[in-house]
Amino acid sequence: MTTIFKSVVEPAIKTTKGLTGSWNPIGNFKATAEGFTKSVLESFMLTLGCKDNKLYKKDEQGLVLSFTINSFQSILKSSIAQECSHEETTYKKFDESKTLYIDDLLDGKQIYYRQPSKVSDFYPAAAFYRKTDEGEYFVISKPGVDLFVPLTLRQALEINKKNFMNILGEHKRKVAMPGLQPETKADYEKSMAKEFAAYRESIPNPEKFISDLIKQLEETKLSLIKQDQFFTNAYTKQIALVTAYLKNTPADKLDKPFRTGSVGFLGALFGDDSDNVSGINSCIENNNSREVGSFVTLNPAYFNKTVSKTVPQFISIELRTQGNSAVTLKAYNNFKANLDFNKLQALLVK
Repeated sequence: MTTIFKSVVEPAIKTTKGLTGSWNPIGNFKATAEGFTKSVLESFMLTLGCKDNKLYKKDEQGLVLSFTINSFQSILKSSIAQECSHEETTYKKFDESKTLYIDDLLDGKQIYYRQPSKVSDFYPAAAFYRKTDEGEYFVISKPGVDLFVPLTLRQALEINKKNFMNILGEHKRKVAMPGLQPETKADYEKSMAKEFAAYRESIPNPEKFISDLIKQLEETKLSLIKQDQFFTNAYTKQIALVTAYLKNTPADKLDKPFRTGSVGFLGALFGDDSDNVSGINSCIENNNSREVGSFVTLNPAYFNKTVSKTVPQFISIELRTQGNSAVTLKAYNNFKANLDFNKLQALLVK
């Protein structure tokens, strides 16, 4: 991090006149999904104002400059790629559950949703480039080996199907739990013996009260089962739709890299009321007239596994303006123009 700062970042920051700030080096994060250590160099460079002959810092006016080693996720936010996950609920009892976020994996590798990427006119060698209204985002990688491996439509649908098979299995397990099974009056007499004895001693017409209570409890069970059956039917149909789509769609379409505007496609319930696959088609975005992202994994062949987990294997860069003052825009352009991307790439481990 010191080498990157002194040889690449510091020479560029010297050209950003009119702002003030400091650099925050942050490391020792837990290992990334690929087994490496994430580190961050980040600065919030603020523009200055003058009031009553005194300088002051303008809040959220200036530059955000972030260099993240071995990860896409900066401290502030992710505008390059984000880890994909979906919700799954497990049941200890039918009325006691835990909901977890489960990482979406392909052959054990973390799947990311990568934002739309274009070729940078300024630095065409970037593995990723995105320009927004406020800033620019780069991923610097070693030459010769692709950092990203795109998911195909087939792989994305198979993961979607697997996710819903897991969810369906848990729902079926829930409705089969003892607490939701039908019970006779004799069953309740055993399980609620103390309660029934108290009713018979303390309230008038206890047998009617007990009969009404049993009826209410059984109706509640049926209502819960009916509610779960709605979801069970939806998940079953989802699996059938995806299975049919995979079977009937030509291989040349299924095996192309999949581009989509739906970040949640891997966990999307397609929700088609017909018996065809239009529900899936409506979620598949191949329209080149709009920006769409893609699902990717990181290429195992790209990484050097023989070196320390802390050394830079790739670097994500965020250059972003806050406000549109002339000082800020000039500083932004000067910093970018003096940032040596080629030297930065040369510092990546071979």
